[in-house]
Amino acid sequence: MILGDSISAGYGVSLDNAWPSILEAELRNEHQIVNASISGDTSSGGLSRLQEGLDAFKPDVVVIELGGNDGLRGLSLEALEENLAMIVFKALEAGTEILICGMQIPSNYGPLYAGAFEEIYYDLAQDLGIPLVPRFIEAVALKDEMMQSDGIHPNERGHEELAHLVFPYILEALERVASK
Repeated sequence: MILGDSISAGYGVSLDNAWPSILEAELRNEHQIVNASISGDTSSGGLSRLQEGLDAFKPDVVVIELGGNDGLRGLSLEALEENLAMIVFKALEAGTEILICGMQIPSNYGPLYAGAFEEIYYDLAQDLGIPLVPRFIEAVALKDEMMQSDGIHPNERGHEELAHLVFPYILEALERVASK
């Protein structure tokens, strides 16, 4: 189950061309990907709907791709960290494997805020012992040919790149599930 925002919801591309769908195809449809992502979602929104997704889908793996909208809105870093930690704890309680996508934001709010924002993901991964896809969106955000004209959302090529980036992490998570 992918719990994300517009990046994972496939804003501006068809759902079949969003990275979660591409990832499912790369897994040869042996594993179903539930894309529980909503454009504009924040970490608090993801937290508020997590339990419903856990109950409905009973996922083996939860991929957390949230926080970008928190940062773009200048929301409290403490609240972001707390929300992400609660998502991880609830998902672990449900017996799932976790993968968190490290997010970055532009330095509009200053380098201290942007740096502290990014550090939250590294700290959570290290402190809670969960895998991190470092600098998730950076893989495409710095390449104009992989971004839509808004400069925020990946185009189809960008989504392909994100799926390829996440693929080995998903395989490792599925191996951990299989070894339980």
